[in-house]
Amino acid sequence: MRTRVLRGVRLDGVDKRSQVGVALRRVRQELTDHLGGDASAPERILVEEAAKARVIAAAVGDWILRQETLVRDDGELLAVVMQHAQLVGNLTRILAGGDARAASPGREGIAGRGREAAGRRRLRFPAHGPGARRVAG
Repeated sequence: MRTRVLRGVRLDGVDKRSQVGVALRRVRQELTDHLGGDASAPERILVEEAAKARVIAAAVGDWILRQETLVRDDGELLAVVMQHAQLVGNLTRILAGGDARAASPGREGIAGRGREAAGRRRLRFPAHGPGARRVAG
């Protein structure tokens, strides 16, 4: 599924005017602003990777929400749902600076550094929109 979603998207050469390019630019700017507008070289790399991960996770999440059902004929959950959870988990780790459960001092990641700035709030990227469906088990 991930391959199908990403087949036509070259992340290293995305047209900045395309929908994906605009989304990448918007997320990059939000994260950079969250860092106080002054990102170090390593933070710029993390911002870039977080922006890509966010756009990919959003595309997969949107695809999931457009499906009639998330359960196969044999009653199993579609594999793409678990893959999406992994994508969101990876994004969380990037934003948290490695370990999303226990970010230690000095390893706060993008989200942690932004909390240091006065008046800044923690960025949250929801996995799904308000119309997220529940899956009956």
